[in-house]
Amino acid sequence: MLVLAGAAWAAVYFGLPPERVRALARAQLAQSLQREVRLGGVSVHVWPPVRARLEDLAVAQPGGFSRGAMLQVAAFDLDLDPFAVLFGRVVVRRLILREPRLQLVVQPDGRTNLEGLLRPGSGGAARGPALDLVIRELRVERGRLVHDDVARGRRSTFTWDQRLALRVAGGGARVATEGEATLSGYAFGSTATTHVSQLDDALSALALRVAHRGQYDAAAQRLSLEKLDLGMGRAALALTGTVDSLASAPRLALRVTSPRLDLGELLDALARADAAGLKGVNGGGELALDLRVEGSVSAAHPPALLGSARLQHGRLRYPGAPAEVSGLSATASFTPDEVRITDLRASVGGQSLRGEARVWRLADPQLEARVEGDVDLAALGPMLAGSRAKLGGVARVDLRAGGALRKPAELALAGTAMVRRASVESPALPRRVENVNADLSFSAARATVKGLTLSAGPSTLQLDAQVERPLALVARPAAGSAGAAPARLDFTLQSPFLDVADLVRPGGGPMPVFPCSGQGKVYVARFKNEKLEARDVSAELALEPGVVRVTRYALGAYGGRVRGEARFDGRDPRRPSYQVTAAVDSLQADQVLSAWTPARGLLEGVLDGKIELGGQGTSPGDIRRSLTAVGLVGVLSGRLQSAKPLEELASFTGMPQLKTLAFRDLKAPFRVENGRVFTDDVVLRGAQGDWRMAGTIGFDGSLDYALSATLPPEVTARLPKEAALAAGALGDAQGRLLLDLHVGGTVKAPRLAWNTQAMRARLAGRLADALAEQRQRVEQ
Repeated sequence: MLVLAGAAWAAVYFGLPPERVRALARAQLAQSLQREVRLGGVSVHVWPPVRARLEDLAVAQPGGFSRGAMLQVAAFDLDLDPFAVLFGRVVVRRLILREPRLQLVVQPDGRTNLEGLLRPGSGGAARGPALDLVIRELRVERGRLVHDDVARGRRSTFTWDQRLALRVAGGGARVATEGEATLSGYAFGSTATTHVSQLDDALSALALRVAHRGQYDAAAQRLSLEKLDLGMGRAALALTGTVDSLASAPRLALRVTSPRLDLGELLDALARADAAGLKGVNGGGELALDLRVEGSVSAAHPPALLGSARLQHGRLRYPGAPAEVSGLSATASFTPDEVRITDLRASVGGQSLRGEARVWRLADPQLEARVEGDVDLAALGPMLAGSRAKLGGVARVDLRAGGALRKPAELALAGTAMVRRASVESPALPRRVENVNADLSFSAARATVKGLTLSAGPSTLQLDAQVERPLALVARPAAGSAGAAPARLDFTLQSPFLDVADLVRPGGGPMPVFPCSGQGKVYVARFKNEKLEARDVSAELALEPGVVRVTRYALGAYGGRVRGEARFDGRDPRRPSYQVTAAVDSLQADQVLSAWTPARGLLEGVLDGKIELGGQGTSPGDIRRSLTAVGLVGVLSGRLQSAKPLEELASFTGMPQLKTLAFRDLKAPFRVENGRVFTDDVVLRGAQGDWRMAGTIGFDGSLDYALSATLPPEVTARLPKEAALAAGALGDAQGRLLLDLHVGGTVKAPRLAWNTQAMRARLAGRLADALAEQRQRVEQ
């Protein structure tokens, strides 16, 4: 026997040198797989125990190694017991995968990079009786799984270490397994990242421990879990039971227990994961679970959850909050179609809060809930208003809610809420909003707001309102609720002084969208918005979802009155639109120009007119491109003076008296399109003759005007007519002086040129030819 064993060893050693073994291994892999394969080294030892080792094994992605490696294994060690075959078993003493790395790619249609890995029929036909398989130890050392979700553009990865024992009998009819694994180093980010170090590793320090022992009976289609323990830090969860009918509709009979689940570690994990409303939060408490999961797994009839959960000594504190939520306790009981939470208690900033809730008919969940007590808003500020906001004050609540959870906008509220001395600080607000007080009452589907007051700097306001279906103002549309009725809001807002800059930062951001219908009235004694200062501002509003119509507004400003109507449509937040009409009455022209332009002292007189304007967008570029306006402005008993174009006109004509133009009336029809203001046939009449203009001025200050003036004899007698004639003006037989000019350049640097052809045409009786030609050219 010794001689035979020695001969066998020598035959293998000399008949299968390392290079030949490696060639055979490559050939076998190529025969089994439809992918490119790389293999570094292979070694085989037949002296018991039989050992094989593959080094630097790599399997390519679909398309070859030019697209990367799907699987990489630093070393693959196999240790067999050859004599076990004599007893009808294949025994693997030890199977070790060292530093395996698997990249799993899931395409948007659900296909993965594992498809097409094996060649059809590579498993071969079954020959002879199936042998039992025993793996005494399977170990994964420093493994890494990379999961790419192409549809979401998300990459996640974790490392795992594992020890497993496996026994397969009856050709796979019975499988028993036992082992433990540790998952850690979780990181996530975009599929565009090229290295693990570029991913978000906020959860990398957390380690999930999994220990299991179970059996699977293929004939009975039953998985029996004797033990499935999950642990993370001091938190532990135990699961036992059976799963039947795995091949069709699995039926669960599982028990989940945890005598003491540490909430501190759970909150820490959620805070690291940047869970909504929990970033940076810390806390603690104990959660005891004794639950059963029973029933079939299907979308129509999910398994029932039975048992109870008990929370004790709970506490949490948000970063920056001056107070914490403490003494949190509750008991939850689960029956096949109901979840009931009783005896919910907490202390919020030293204020007592109590509540209870019931959810039943879980296929279409219905809710009944009640909460009462005092709430310190500072303790819950980050949860209610975001992590960057700070709340203050106290809210006393006694509220009940009921209705279908799938339609949160239609939940019925009842009870009262009182807010006292509340305040809000946020980077989104230019000032601290304080002295917020309000009384709210709820009945059926209506909320009434009485005396909501607030101040921000010198600005103060008071709001009284009634809201039907109030939760529709804040609820996100749920699936299947597209036809849900919006909230209805009726309100009255009053303010002795309101400066928009106290409540809205410059630029303002996107136009607010009101998801409601209704109406409102506004009165502001003194109003300020950047350059606009007004008094006795009144407005009546009609609200539609996403649309605000100002059916009437009126205000006093610049020595006169403005009235009109407007419409603001914010249903497309990227391109909100607006239309405004304004009728101005007896405004002082110099006050208007001094407030909105650098032209202080340019124009004196009483301004009347009507303006219609509209546009889309909120950025300066969008406004320049989309702003349109049309109107007619008239000024009575006025004077133009101290303007660079007038100074240039006086110099160009040699008539210094033209630096100032007095007039009885001025009419200027205009429109705004494509970033320019077009004025058609501006007429100015006065003691210095008749003046007409047609042309355009750009938002950038560029000028393109035709100017035609006729100075009567009584005017030219007082002016240096000879200088004007010498400069290029023409005189007619009646002693009038004709000035026809083209005005170009910019407002700050105008350029003037004589239009001698137009003046000769006027001498021939064709008065309006030059202006008509200018209007036609501008239209083109």
